[in-house]
Amino acid sequence: MEDRARIEERWRDDSLAGCRRGTRIFGLLIIALFALSAVYSAFAEPELFVTLLRIRLAAAAAVATVVGLVGTPWGERRSRELALVMMFVVAVALHALALETGGQASRQYDRMSFLVLGPSVLMLWDGWWSLTSSATVIGVYLAGSLLSGALGGAEFVANLGRLAAAATGHAIDSARAPS
Repeated sequence: MEDRARIEERWRDDSLAGCRRGTRIFGLLIIALFALSAVYSAFAEPELFVTLLRIRLAAAAAVATVVGLVGTPWGERRSRELALVMMFVVAVALHALALETGGQASRQYDRMSFLVLGPSVLMLWDGWWSLTSSATVIGVYLAGSLLSGALGGAEFVANLGRLAAAATGHAIDSARAPS
């Protein structure tokens, strides 16, 4: 029984370390992608550039804050919660970008699927955290769609289906981790 307790404690420690590392990597990747998409917008959508840049800068600043916090002693203990905050911030930013670039037809909603899948590749956490992470992104999508009057329709269903498929993949991947 004592061996099991040591194994579970080791798993928790490794899980927190993996989540910290994954949050840093994912956060820096997200910031880089916001920067690259801003450059693209400058040329492809010059009339929307300033509006989209403001959204991207605000989100990148929030993500950078999370990346910084995860390296503190407090953040080391709360890396999973900080990862969820980052997921929420990026989901809100993607939704805001989508509202400015075509609503339900926007490519930004395709990127939300990658936001759901990213943690399954980069973070070591159990099924509960994976479920919460996916639910956070899907919840932002549903709430944002409701508030913008965009519930229903073929594009809404397609976007929701992609998010659900990504969440299912994320859940299957996390099922191999001990809880």
